[in-house]
Amino acid sequence: GKKRIKLYLTFLSILLYIFTKISVNLYSGALFIERALNWSLYVSVVGILLLTALTTIGGGLTAVIYTDTLQTVIMLSGAAIVAGKSMVKIGGWNGLQEQYMAAIPNETYPDTQCGHPRSDAFVMLRDPVTGDIPGRGSSSDSSPRALGTGVLTR
Repeated sequence: GKKRIKLYLTFLSILLYIFTKISVNLYSGALFIERALNWSLYVSVVGILLLTALTTIGGGLTAVIYTDTLQTVIMLSGAAIVAGKSMVKIGGWNGLQEQYMAAIPNETYPDTQCGHPRSDAFVMLRDPVTGDIPGRGSSSDSSPRALGTGVLTR
């Protein structure tokens, strides 16, 4: 009984991982390649699979580690460039605060503050009574939860 259940749950976990994570990653990557390079979706999927197989077989875990490191550098550099250009375009931190506070949607609900920026929008630790998030509770609780969720879903 015990070995069969363990084997069944292992098989089920691998099967679900393939259908949920890997297929979504393959589809999103192939969709990007299809749009960017004007390739067929099926050719893009096969290309991604071949590249992944060649990298893994040729270099093993070392190749995966180097690829992940390179991707991290590329993504962080891109994020820093986009953030820098955005801050320059909007007028720096003060421009961001001014324009955010002036951002009101075209349609609002009468007699409510829904859609209007709060006066304490840029305050990280808000008042525990009047704040819309629980202040210190959210900063001490959400970080471990987000970290745990990220670790558990990998």
